[in-house]
This record gives sequence, C-alpha cells and structure tokens, in this order.
Amino acid sequence: MTHQSPLRNFLRTLARATCVAGALALVAGINWVATRENRRFDLTARKVHSLGEKTLQILRGLKSPISITALYPGVAPEAVADLLGEFRRAAGGILTTEIVDPLQNLGYAAQFGNRIDAQERRVVIQAGKAREEIDCTDTPLDEGRLASAIYRAVTESSTVYFLRGHNEYEFESPEPDGLSRLATSLRDLQFKVEGLGLAGAGSKVPDDCRVLVIAGARTTPSDEEKKEISRYLDDGGHALFLVESAIRTPSGTLTEQEQRANPTWNDVLSRWGVTMGDDVAVDISNHMGQDIGCPATSKYPDHDKIVKGLGITFYVRPRSISFVKPSDRQVLFAPLVQTVSGETSWAETDRTLYVHFDEGQDLRGPVTIGSVLLQDPKTWKDGKATKLVVLGDADFVTNQYTNRYSNLDLVVNSIAWLAQREMLAPAEKTGTPEQRLEMTAADIKLAVAGIAVFPVLVMLFGLNVWLRRRK
Repeated sequence: MTHQSPLRNFLRTLARATCVAGALALVAGINWVATRENRRFDLTARKVHSLGEKTLQILRGLKSPISITALYPGVAPEAVADLLGEFRRAAGGILTTEIVDPLQNLGYAAQFGNRIDAQERRVVIQAGKAREEIDCTDTPLDEGRLASAIYRAVTESSTVYFLRGHNEYEFESPEPDGLSRLATSLRDLQFKVEGLGLAGAGSKVPDDCRVLVIAGARTTPSDEEKKEISRYLDDGGHALFLVESAIRTPSGTLTEQEQRANPTWNDVLSRWGVTMGDDVAVDISNHMGQDIGCPATSKYPDHDKIVKGLGITFYVRPRSISFVKPSDRQVLFAPLVQTVSGETSWAETDRTLYVHFDEGQDLRGPVTIGSVLLQDPKTWKDGKATKLVVLGDADFVTNQYTNRYSNLDLVVNSIAWLAQREMLAPAEKTGTPEQRLEMTAADIKLAVAGIAVFPVLVMLFGLNVWLRRRK
C-alpha cells in the first residue's frame, strides 16, 4: 500500500483549487467585458445580419437628431426591435428609437396621426420639421425601406429631368423596355423626376434642373435643341448621356432612316472632347449568355463614389467612347467602365455583324464603354462646374435588365454623383437575399471543363491502367 505524504496531497488540492479559481476568474472576466463592450460578429457569407455599407454611410452622415417611432399593436416582431437597435447603435447616439403599442397608449399614438386599428403597423421618422412614414401593414419593415425613409427625411428634394421628344426610353413606363424602376429608385433618393421637351420655340432647360438625363434618344434632335443643351452644359450643367447603340444589319445596307437613327450626340459631346464610336464593343471571353455583343464586366477604373461595391454589369451592343482633350477648355476625363479582356475584346466596326478583329480599323480592348468628365476646378464659374457621365448603351438599364446584376445601381450612383449627393440610399432588401450564381461565358466554360472534361480524363486514365494490368 502506497502512502502519500500530506504535503503532496496539499499541493494537489491547491493545484485543483487554483485551476477552478482561474476558470471562474476567466468566466467572470469575459462576462464583465461582455457587459461593457457590445460587439456583434456576423459570420454569414453575405453578411445578412449586418447593415449594408450605404446604410452605414447614411447613419454616420447624420448631422442633427432624428427619432424613429414604430407603432405596432400588441407585441412588435423581434426582427423590428433588432433592426431598430442596429440603426441606433450605428448612428452613435444621434438617433433614438421606440416601439409603441397604439392600443395601450392612445393619447401618445394620437400625436402621430395614427388610426387606432388593431391591424395597422406604421413607422414614423422625424428629423426637425421633416417627417416620413412607412406603412408596414402588408409589407414588413426592412433595412432598405428604413434607410431610404431616413435619407428622404434629411435630404432636400431636387429635380432630375428626362429629355423627351426623340423616342427615348420612357421613365414612367412599367413595360420591359421602360425605365420605371430607375425612376422609383431616384424618388427613393428624394429626387423629383420630370419629363422635359425642348422642341418648342424658346424652350430652355429649367433653372431647377439638377441633372439632365438623355436616355437612348432614337431620333435626331434639332439644331436648336442641341444648342440649348450645349448652353446648359457651358453654364455648369450636369448631364447623363445614355447613348443607344448603332444599328447593325446582316446585309450591311442601312436605309436613310436607319442611318439617322440612334444619334451619337457627338455634336454636343465633342465640344468636351468625347466621341461616341460608330461601332459595337464585343468580348469573346466575357459576355452574357451566348451573345458576344453583350459584354459583361466588373472592370471599373477608380471612381469610388460611383462604382464602389458594384458587381457585374452588362451592356447590349454598347458603343466605344474615346477622348481627345479639347483646345478651348480645361476638362478632366476618366474611364468609368471598360471591357474585361484585352486580347479578346475590341470595338467592331463591321455593319454586317461579321465579328472579326481588323487591325487598323477596329479598336483593340479593353474598350471604354462608360466615362466621367469634369470641368477643371481652376475654370469653374461662380462655383459651378460642368459634369458629365457618358455610357455607350441605354437599354441595359430598362426594366427587363435591372432585376439582377448592378446595371441599375451604376446609373443611380451616376445620377447621385452628378447631383452632388454625398450619401446614397441602398436598394431595398426584403428578407434573406436570394443567392444566385452569376456566370459569364468564360465561367461556364471553366465549370464545364471542371465538372465534365476532367473527370472523363481521369476515368480514361484509370481504364487505360486497368487494361494494361489485365494484359
């Protein structure tokens, strides 16, 4: 029988007690830190439980107190309380939130003009004298709706005019070839959206025009209209040109009407050094579906206020854009969007749709299909500077192409930059975002090679080894 000394027993007990005390101290320390430091970690792949970057930009840019009151009969959904808490924490004390049951607080709810109803759910945002309301009776509150309402409450309205009279894409139309989704996004940014005709005698661009949008004019404007638009730009105006692609035909022969269709606006743009090509940008490696005339790209040279956070955009028969510095004015030019490839993309000039690179005739890629132009700050007049965004396509932002990809975001961000809006409202989020696998033609080829070709090669190699061993 082994006899253990009292000293050894004491040391063993002391070691055990020390371990227990250390563990308790560690747990207590962690809990103490947790109560003082409120930190959250979102481990989901797409950060679905975190506020978006543009929402954070809005909240961090708040200059004066703002209050949010959620009027929910009974018990408000836990998701609403969580969302309001996220906004409150991100705003850093300048934003207050509360959830009120109007059935239990009749007098308090009455000051918000709320109808006492067991079904109605409403969120009221107040910033000084400004007030915005969100009806959540049928559609649940989400980050996008709340951020957009806050943005509207703290932002003064300004007007975006869409040129009319030349068969442009219609901003009020909900049809697939309309621009109603673009108009809705602009209104969410506190823009007024109006149409503008310049065909009448003495017609002028209104003084309250913050941005003039030319969305795919398909008939040639008159000389008077072009002169008025040039005057507006010379006076420090801001404009977005969405220039429709040139008409192509397999025969190569265009009628006189087809030759006049889809004007380049070079009469106006060339005064600022910009020239729209009579061509189509093609990309053999990166395009949508099987159409090499619909280049897909995420190549955006540095211009964070417009392209930061954008995903893939694609274009339908886009024109190329070139720049030659004008001699009579000081301007700063920068590419905004380019095709991805160098060797496998170019600006095709052949009108017969025969796609083949011709040295000395076609422009080798990367092809610029979007650009930004700013009047040199040294030549500003009364603090006003001409700003242009020019894109070599128009129908890429119609309703049929804006349900996915970043086409709509690119145009909305461009207009916001032209209007000198420092904060951008995010696109609305509803529930868990749909996860789609977006693949260009090059991605599809690589996937096919990995899924089908490589396994077949392995099987053939194995079969060859097996046959040799049998012999």
